[in-house]
Amino acid sequence: MKIPATFFEVAVDIDKYDWFVGAEFTQTEVDGSVIADNKAWYVTAGMRLGKFTPHITYEVEEADNADQLALVAALPSSISTGDQVTDATWSAIYQGATGIATQQKFEVSAVTAGLRYDVEPGFALKADVTWYSDDLDDANDATLLKVGVNYTF
Repeated sequence: MKIPATFFEVAVDIDKYDWFVGAEFTQTEVDGSVIADNKAWYVTAGMRLGKFTPHITYEVEEADNADQLALVAALPSSISTGDQVTDATWSAIYQGATGIATQQKFEVSAVTAGLRYDVEPGFALKADVTWYSDDLDDANDATLLKVGVNYTF
């Protein structure tokens, strides 16, 4: 059985050595599945100032789970086969599918600002801060600080 699915992506990157910009858009649709339709995009830009590269990125991701909830709702929540193991297994599968479908609705966005310092060719220090916003539940908003070292040999 084949499940119709589509994936679409378009992206552009421009790098002029002193500065760069980029953008990407993706869309995923899987018909008749517990996988929610998803759209995501981002834009990014940065400048190379000697050994320093400051950059900023804005991203958005959205998923609509209406079809998945309808698919699960069309299934019986329990069955009665006379076999307790089979009936309990179906109940667990139904509950799992409901949980997966329910958790797939989201509308999130994030802004990341960062700085890269090239210590020497092949060795760089990086730091980023990301402000994450969940447009459906403010309790999930977060700030993430990342630091790292890149070493190429």
